[in-house]
Amino acid sequence: MIRELDIKNLGGVVADLGCSSHQFDTPERGFAYQYDAPLDMRMDTSAPLSAYNVINEYTEAELFRIIRDYGEERFAPKIVSAICKAREIKPIETTKELAEIIKGAIPAPTPPQSSARSSS
Repeated sequence: MIRELDIKNLGGVVADLGCSSHQFDTPERGFAYQYDAPLDMRMDTSAPLSAYNVINEYTEAELFRIIRDYGEERFAPKIVSAICKAREIKPIETTKELAEIIKGAIPAPTPPQSSARSSS
């Protein structure tokens, strides 16, 4: 469409991505990890499939594909393994639970080494 209009340069683009801060800021929607909310994450709350269903019912291979392909997460194997181990004990029900599982699966960042040497 841009080419058809013979537009050579753009200063910016405005796009409606279909979500609002209200959806992310409402704890019950389950999008934000800072709240201990039900694991929902549905844009349309009348849709039958929620994040709870995906996390607790999808196979290990399906979860891996989603986290690797859509999340582009390099630690996908470790994250999926941790999710599968946790859900064997009990269903993962909240965003905080999921966040803690993911946090425990990812190696902690290594602080940069100081290049300062002590003088004696």
